Amino acid sequence: MSQPLNNNETVKVVHINKRGKNENDGNNDDDDDDDDDDYDYEKHLIVVKFHQFSKVKCQRLTEKYSPVFGCGGVRWKFMLKFSKNDAQWVGCCYSPQRYLVGMYLYLDEASWLLDEEYSVKYTASIPKLGITNTTREHTFCLGKNTNRGWNEYTTMKQVLDRGLDDDILSIHIKFDQLEHICKRWTSSLSFNKERLKMLRTEAHTDITFVVGSSDQQQRIKANTRQLLLGAPAM
Repeated sequence: MSQPLNNNETVKVVHINKRGKNENDGNNDDDDDDDDDDYDYEKHLIVVKFHQFSKVKCQRLTEKYSPVFGCGGVRWKFMLKFSKNDAQWVGCCYSPQRYLVGMYLYLDEASWLLDEEYSVKYTASIPKLGITNTTREHTFCLGKNTNRGWNEYTTMKQVLDRGLDDDILSIHIKFDQLEHICKRWTSSLSFNKERLKMLRTEAHTDITFVVGSSDQQQRIKANTRQLLLGAPAM
């Protein structure tokens, strides 16, 4: 869900652990993701709201993920990590008071993003605590580097004492940089040379593209497997 602001900025709200009609306690109960992937990321703020924060059951390591949301033509999700910092065992779980709270931005897994690279720098803040941190420029690449954040952003005690509003932890995420790294295609590689040869000789072609109109129309033959290798989203 996106909400317009008076200063030409738009807020996208993403919920974690929000109870719906089915009273489900899962991580992704309420997905407010929409398809506004083409917006200007510099004018948008992502607000991640973690509901029922005080009721989170911490084990030695607990992770909670947001639903997937779009930004800059890319699919993302946000993760909160609760890690033990000399916490004491109470009943069936550890006391949350001495837990560390970490947070990470993840590149969502999608086959068409494989090997695609994005240069990202973002700022995360918890307004209620007055904490703001900005990452250094980082290259996200599915299958290699898929996340960036902080292992020790704050403590559970700080959040429980003064960081909640109606038992909701609100985290603001702002992209300071989000650029798609275009890899330059070169014919110097042997694999690409073979692809060029197939295109020129029309070897193993099984599809024809008709380009242009009237007397300037041109027919270009190609191979579907080679096309899918170069453009898997087709």
